[in-house]
Amino acid sequence: MGSDGIATNGCRIFIRVDDLEKALRFYRDLLGHPVERVSDRWADLAPARGLTLTLEDEGPVEFHVDNFEEAAERMETAGVPVERRDRHGGKVRDPSGNVLGLHDHRE
Repeated sequence: MGSDGIATNGCRIFIRVDDLEKALRFYRDLLGHPVERVSDRWADLAPARGLTLTLEDEGPVEFHVDNFEEAAERMETAGVPVERRDRHGGKVRDPSGNVLGLHDHRE
């Protein structure tokens, strides 16, 4: 399928945080997302798998997990409230209040 649009070369999504160290503890240490580079003002997480357009009520960033219920329990144990959509997905907020989705593909 062709396009007459501008040919882009990749995509970068920025998540505004209030405290970089707290954000790194959340994304790197709690979620286990690899960090590629860090400076005193930003951190590059390893690239996400894709960019999705959706008509559903999703957060701007969604992380795939092996088992949502196990991930939700770990988040709650760490003091992060989880808003469950169903047994396979829900939403959390990072330390700066950004909404993130978590879901699995289990049947």
